[in-house]
Amino acid sequence: MKTYKFIVAKHEEFGTLGLRPAWYPNGDPLSGKAAAHDILEHFPKDDGSAEGELMALGASNYVRGDGGYNNGYRYYNRVEDPGSEIPDVWSRLVNREGRTALKSCGVAREGMADARAMIDYGRNDFRERFGDEAPSTNDKEVMARWVARGYVKAQRRYRRVIGDACALGELFTRIERGADAALKRAEEGEEMLIYVNIKRCEVRIDCDYPKEAYQ
Repeated sequence: MKTYKFIVAKHEEFGTLGLRPAWYPNGDPLSGKAAAHDILEHFPKDDGSAEGELMALGASNYVRGDGGYNNGYRYYNRVEDPGSEIPDVWSRLVNREGRTALKSCGVAREGMADARAMIDYGRNDFRERFGDEAPSTNDKEVMARWVARGYVKAQRRYRRVIGDACALGELFTRIERGADAALKRAEEGEEMLIYVNIKRCEVRIDCDYPKEAYQ
């Protein structure tokens, strides 16, 4: 099993306890769903950039979209759910990374229709939130290409998973619910270790203070 370490921390804006991925220095402490997203939909060596987040949203269309994810209230919508996150990705690019353009990206062989629809879903938020700094038509096309690249890359990453995408949707749910349940009992400063065997779709979760805290 591969181990993913999260730090139980308080969100600076919301004041709630959440899980901050230890491998992202600027990561926000969020819910079990975000932890599952970080584990299954972000790629190894992801640097936390806007391009990496766009690819992770594309991967979500494979893991949760093709995987039939259901959070107990409704099924994952492969346009609206990731599309609602797109303006925040653009905000990260402009405000946190200080850039005005994405790196170039070639057209992917699959997933472009969903990706373009996803970007288009956020068009009203773009105008209201960013005004003159809203992405251009070309910017939106580049975003869609990064999203589609993430979808294709997820297909390759998980091609040997037992049960294919349907098993990944179930694994996402297990990580989300298990992490949320452990977070309810956790205290600020503890570490949550999430052990995942992706090929076999198995998960185990431990939460405690780091060893040095007892010394």
